[in-house]
Amino acid sequence: MYGSDELGLLTWRFKFAQAGYVGVTSDILSHSVSLAHFLVGGISEVTGMKNNTITHRPLPSGAASHYGRGKATDPKGEVENEDFASMLCNFENGATGTSKQVGRWSVLKVKSI
Repeated sequence: MYGSDELGLLTWRFKFAQAGYVGVTSDILSHSVSLAHFLVGGISEVTGMKNNTITHRPLPSGAASHYGRGKATDPKGEVENEDFASMLCNFENGATGTSKQVGRWSVLKVKSI
């Protein structure tokens, strides 16, 4: 997946001003939280963390898309937003949940009581 590839181009998704000052937290994690609310119910407690694991990406040239791929020898630019986020939560009904976003992949697990 393009967000997990170190040679994925430095496009708008990795720049604060163009991506809305967020990375996978808003881009992907928000959808996992919405799905959890729909399937399980309200969240009563949450803890989480985020990090930037790929700090530099090849610069695009010409009309490149965010699915484009550079070479290891290409000039690189700094990635400004996070590409990893995780969450642990308790739901109002007693269920517990975990969610992890890496690159643009998302995993949501819920254990009911």
